[in-house]
Amino acid sequence: MELFKRKTTLTRRFYSLLCLTILLAFISPPSTPALAFNATDKVALADFYWWYPWYGAQWLSQGKWQVAVNDNGNLRQDAFRYPFSNPIPYLKSSEHTTGDVDPIATTRATAWFRGNFTRAKAAGIDVMAIMTRPDLPEWKYALGLMIDAIHAMKVAGVPTPKLLFHYDGLEYWNGIGTGSLNAAGPVFNKVSDGTIDTFAVVKAKLAQYPDLPLADLLYIDGTRIPIIVYRVENTDQLFTATDWWLDQLKLNFTATNANTALQGYSLYMILDEKWCSTAYGTLGSNIDLKSCNGDDYYRWSGAYERVILPIYPAGRDFSKEPQIVTIGPGFDNHLIVPGTTKFNPRSYPGPVYTLSSQFSTVINSVFRESPDRPHWILIETFNFGEEGTNIDDTVEFGTLYRDLTRSALNSWKGVVSPAPTAVAQH
Repeated sequence: MELFKRKTTLTRRFYSLLCLTILLAFISPPSTPALAFNATDKVALADFYWWYPWYGAQWLSQGKWQVAVNDNGNLRQDAFRYPFSNPIPYLKSSEHTTGDVDPIATTRATAWFRGNFTRAKAAGIDVMAIMTRPDLPEWKYALGLMIDAIHAMKVAGVPTPKLLFHYDGLEYWNGIGTGSLNAAGPVFNKVSDGTIDTFAVVKAKLAQYPDLPLADLLYIDGTRIPIIVYRVENTDQLFTATDWWLDQLKLNFTATNANTALQGYSLYMILDEKWCSTAYGTLGSNIDLKSCNGDDYYRWSGAYERVILPIYPAGRDFSKEPQIVTIGPGFDNHLIVPGTTKFNPRSYPGPVYTLSSQFSTVINSVFRESPDRPHWILIETFNFGEEGTNIDDTVEFGTLYRDLTRSALNSWKGVVSPAPTAVAQH
């Protein structure tokens, strides 16, 4: 009888503990997702230029594309300061603006994306910031292939970075003439329509790949989808903006994605700090940007100035948002801007890109001041050849800058550096 009572008591305690565990599972807040904005994770991003196979390099001094030149089936790289050691497929003749798709070109492009993503991940890059150009005919097609590459890598068990959209403002909405982002019109419509088109591709691919969750494809925080926006820049135009375009772009995104796979998600707008200048001018231009309601800020030019911390708008508290630091190995665009004096070339074997000069001295000192905050490092860039800012493999440096990046990021994140592994070469 006493034994029966003891068993009954133990049984009651077991079920009480089980009920408490189930209750706590319902009332406890969900665990913080990986790479969450408000966690202590340290996130490494890198800018990725996707358009080379179709459009070639860009002559920045003339504001137009260099004619892509076919070199035995690959892109000739004479405009790149440090030519890449992995060939870039030449696909200009395969443009399919009429809807035609060349299966060979599709295979080559997807393989090129996969190779870049594999090498970036091996370098410690968590997120590829895709330089977003919805105004280019090949954008939606190329974005679809990038997602195909991500899916194929995941199916094969190959580690892959997530994607994030980085609007290249200089070409995206410049060139229209006198422009404005403070009311509905051609400039804002271009941005809004491009955003809708971009996420339409994302939704179509999510439907095509049920085994690819949105959180495995895009870098998101809960329901916030970040977009980085480079500053408007031109030489002779008056360009005005208020916070209206930010709010309206978010509203349009919400309305467009009602009853879709993106319902409930919102945009998290990260602006170049120059957006919040009373009168920002560059290269003799007269540009008035007063968009100071960004969700966060960063600053371009890390490659030129080696490392840059953003200057936040006065009067707002950004202590709960990630501090984004931009870093790069150097800047040299004299091949496409003859006679330029604006360059900060690399010095072999790259001492300016080592732990002691950038990651350790600058980043870790910032992190010590606010250890409860996350911080992002934006590598400028993974593969922008025209300005010589790429860390991807080159004929001159080999894998040096990817190796330096991996070592520095692992130290910053507190990760033990694994031995270098072979990566896909495409």
